[in-house]
This record gives sequence, structure tokens and C-alpha cells, in this order.
Amino acid sequence: MLTSNDAHMLTPNAGQHGSDDSVRANLVEVARRRAAAKYQTGFDQRATILIGDTPSDIAAGLDAGAFVIAVASGRSSMDELKAAKAEVVVPDLTDTDALLRLVVTAAQ
Repeated sequence: MLTSNDAHMLTPNAGQHGSDDSVRANLVEVARRRAAAKYQTGFDQRATILIGDTPSDIAAGLDAGAFVIAVASGRSSMDELKAAKAEVVVPDLTDTDALLRLVVTAAQ
């Protein structure tokens, strides 16, 4: 997950893990709290960007109010991820420049 307070500050993996909570959507809030503590600033819902590769990841992000970028590099197809209502679906993470542009645009 990436959380962003603005286009200039990105926090890859703010420290949430599946063992932190059995409810996947709650992990987004765990990451927000840890990023806020680390950077001494708040992270609201729409300043949070979740990158995931399953419909469950998408649901968790949407439930938590995050902007969701889905990546079809795992078991889920692009069609499945689109049907799960991710804001953006990409085939893989090979174009890192395009991914960074998506993240920065979403954070604005």
C-alpha cells in the first residue's frame, strides 16, 4: 500500500501486515496510523492509495475510502479487477513511470 499526503511524499509499505487485523479493510487504517506516526502528519481517506491484485484488496481499499489501483499480475484477471470497481486497473507493474504518474495524479 502507498499512502500519500501530497504529490511529494509517498510512503511505500507503511507497516501493515495481514496479521495486524483479520478484517482486510482495517489494514488500511493500520497503515494510515503508522504512516501518520512516522511522518507526524495525518492521512485522510482520499490521500490513501492502495495497490492490490485481488478483488478482496479492491474491496478493502474501497471500504476504507482509499483510491485503488489494481494490478492483474496475480490470479485475478483485468476483467475481474474491473468488475470489482478499482479506479484503475493495470496489467502489471513493469511500467514504473506510468504507475508513479497514476499514484501522483490520484494523490492530488
